[in-house]
Amino acid sequence: SASGGGARRGITGSWIQVPGPAKVIFGHTGSLPVTNGQSVTTATFTAPGTYKLIAPASDPGRLSTKTEVVVTVPAAR
Repeated sequence: SASGGGARRGITGSWIQVPGPAKVIFGHTGSLPVTNGQSVTTATFTAPGTYKLIAPASDPGRLSTKTEVVVTVPAAR
């Protein structure tokens, strides 16, 4: 619960691209709610290659964590 009578804020996350072969376009930028351990958005990869994405999440003033995801996009045939 929040102190001072303020509204309780839940866990939020975001998706970040580590520099890679091309730009990744996320369907939602900024903070996303984390529900059942998941922070969901779409991602469009603009070129083939291996991309590293990081999903940090935090509970304001308490805990934080991050998950790294590696995605390989094959070249079109």
